[in-house]
Amino acid sequence: MIKAKVGPAGSLHNIEVVDLRCATRAGLLRIDVDLRNESREERRVAYRLRWLDKDGMRAWDDESWKPLLINGNTLYTVTASSPSQDATDFRVVIMDQDK
Repeated sequence: MIKAKVGPAGSLHNIEVVDLRCATRAGLLRIDVDLRNESREERRVAYRLRWLDKDGMRAWDDESWKPLLINGNTLYTVTASSPSQDATDFRVVIMDQDK
């Protein structure tokens, strides 16, 4: 299921999405994405979410890229809520910024 929800923008070295959780609260979709840095070095990545409606179409404009610095050998959890009740699904796009 994780591979269906994650889309790398290019290759990702030593960064793995290890878990995804989602729930609906007050009509909004809330998600947690666990990213693991498998390297001993800190890694810079950026992510954005694509919110989709029940038909698989975009429910909201693309978000801007959000940068993250993940320390070596650590797990980082990204938490987000959908911007609209029209969003019933999502995709996470991750980009390596260390290239």
